[in-house]
Amino acid sequence: MNDEGIRHLGGNRWQVRVKRIEARTGRQRNRKATVTGTKADARRARDSLRSELRSLTPTPRKIRLSEYAASWLAQRVGRQLKASTLRRYGYSLEHIVPALGDLYVSAITPADIRAYVADRIKAGAGGLLGPERAPLSANDGQGQRERRLRRD
Repeated sequence: MNDEGIRHLGGNRWQVRVKRIEARTGRQRNRKATVTGTKADARRARDSLRSELRSLTPTPRKIRLSEYAASWLAQRVGRQLKASTLRRYGYSLEHIVPALGDLYVSAITPADIRAYVADRIKAGAGGLLGPERAPLSANDGQGQRERRLRRD
């Protein structure tokens, strides 16, 4: 039996501890309880705490880049942007979405973006990539976090 997170305190007392890393923040959440009874009671209490922590951590909705790009562009229409800026964004997304649109936003890596840029350069769009940076830059923070994690 898996007795991880269960410690015998003596007699019929058990300490139960559960840890979980929140996917969105990376912070550790802990729950502890002291259980009086058998080891089986302690296991049930531990499993209950695990369920409680799981329910506190919402599962983020997965969204594909194609869906995100459409809403991203729609949000910019209401702002005070020049018409030429909106046209450039639309033009950029016409190239980005066919290449990366089926990927979930949370799964896009800096390597995916580098591969996209390399393919666009091969296709002769080198100087036109500037406007495509704005729609892609939303994912730049992820690359910075990955580099920091590798350093630590």
